[in-house]
Amino acid sequence: MFYNFLLSIDSVIYNETKEEFVKLDLMFYVIKMSEDTKISSLERLMFALWLLTMVMLWILFGLTTLAFLFWLALGVTVGGPVLAITCRLKEPIA
Repeated sequence: MFYNFLLSIDSVIYNETKEEFVKLDLMFYVIKMSEDTKISSLERLMFALWLLTMVMLWILFGLTTLAFLFWLALGVTVGGPVLAITCRLKEPIA
């Protein structure tokens, strides 16, 4: 049998025969886990790799988006006046 202990303010235990939670003097839930609810180490590893990949992609695309927005804001705010000054300097002085 596998047991999962969860801390709780109320202390109860699951009674299989009555199929209900029974109040105890302990400070945790005891939930019996069957074989099919147990997570294998391979599944834990695959989930950890998937989670790590998602976080890395989130950081990568987040930073890429921030960089794009930075250059876009820079181009909109500074690009206009710089372009106007550059075009004015290229005009022939009469």
